Amino acid sequence: MYYSSLSSLPLLQGIGADVLLDWQERHVIRIVSVDRDEGVLIGQGEFCRTLSMLMEGEMECCLKTDDWELCETIHAGQVIEEEAVWSLSQRYARSYKAKTDARILVVSREHVMRTLMHNEIFRINLLGRMAARLEKHNKAALDCKTSTVEEHITGFVRSIQLNAGGEKALHIKLDTLAEIVRETRLNVSRTLHRMQDEGKIKMMRERILFLN
Repeated sequence: MYYSSLSSLPLLQGIGADVLLDWQERHVIRIVSVDRDEGVLIGQGEFCRTLSMLMEGEMECCLKTDDWELCETIHAGQVIEEEAVWSLSQRYARSYKAKTDARILVVSREHVMRTLMHNEIFRINLLGRMAARLEKHNKAALDCKTSTVEEHITGFVRSIQLNAGGEKALHIKLDTLAEIVRETRLNVSRTLHRMQDEGKIKMMRERILFLN
């Protein structure tokens, strides 16, 4: 029983040890160990069959389109796209693979609906997370006014990132980035080199590493 780890997860905070132990003994919740070389655990566009929470370790999550890919790291305590359980498509928006050896708490969609949703604390935690996410989305929409090329670039990254802060690797061609932010290729190139000189990013071939 990993009570201290379980009770620290966002959706399980405040739920008593007796309840968590009962869920574990009835196999409502299960803990899965994954190795860092296990490959993709959840694929982008894959149908969501479980509610998953990262208990220990780190995972890489990537959002990919035909023109670009953004990869970032999530840490222990992260709930993996809980909205996919209830969304219309019920599909994951990103792919996930372990960067280190990790442990994941897994709950089937059936048990989420039949058991967890009948727990008042779980429902309150879930509503709180949903409300916080909506608030951040609305705030980002209000703060979307930009003027400089750098603000256009960082604004684009913020619009597609999963979490604020932390390193993010954007795989993209310069021409594509210039088209997205509606700037000339020359202006984007100059801005990126200035940002690199200021220590904000590292530039590689068709790859930009945003340091924070």
